[in-house]
Amino acid sequence: MKDLKRITVVGLGFLGGSIASGVLRCFSGVKVVGYSHRPATCVRAGQLAVATKIVDSLEQSVCEADIVILATPISTFENIFEKIGAALPGRRISGRTSCSRIPKIPLMASTKSSLNCSNSEKQSTAKIESKLKSF
Repeated sequence: MKDLKRITVVGLGFLGGSIASGVLRCFSGVKVVGYSHRPATCVRAGQLAVATKIVDSLEQSVCEADIVILATPISTFENIFEKIGAALPGRRISGRTSCSRIPKIPLMASTKSSLNCSNSEKQSTAKIESKLKSF
């Protein structure tokens, strides 16, 4: 992980906002760039500082990324891959679409509003942090 400098999280809802926040906490030297197609989500993510930088262009969000995490519905992947392909010249896109192996971890997000969370939910991010550190 010593060469990891920038991670992009596409989708800043329930899962993406939690991943971005966890990466920021676990990897102090890594910049996290967040993208959402919803302007209101971008504003809220910026207010909560879930990423180092929030951008409003999908292509811009991935152009210098070492890792891109898609936290969007699987049905959007093909469209996203088409859009980001030109921004990632010479790089390989790989992924896993099976959700059966994802551990059940409490996420730092409320089911009512993606980026709002209570104190008890914030405390549960320790589980996310320990999972991220194990990579």
